[in-house]
Amino acid sequence: LKVRDGMSEVRKLADAVNQAMQKANVRPPAAAPAGVRPMDLKFEHPLQNVWTMLNDMPGAYPQPMLISQFGNVQRMIGSADQKIGKDAMDRFGDLMKELAAVQAEFKKIGG
Repeated sequence: LKVRDGMSEVRKLADAVNQAMQKANVRPPAAAPAGVRPMDLKFEHPLQNVWTMLNDMPGAYPQPMLISQFGNVQRMIGSADQKIGKDAMDRFGDLMKELAAVQAEFKKIGG
């Protein structure tokens, strides 16, 4: 249930970021050049940076970002027919900390 709630929270944040981008007339960033990590890019608007923390960028072999990473943990836990492993629980804890940091960044820029 905690993973489901975390996934719901990250999707709500993504929706809020998308709405703020539409309101500010800001487009999602273009695909990163090959070999460049999304967090190493410079963006025209701070909302694009927050969007990139949440969403996989377009292009070949995208780096999985927060929404995809929550989905990965959800699949690991959902397909387990045994006790949930410590690795999955640790990763979920890390993702919740990352989500809190992205939420704080969004609030800082007026979201």
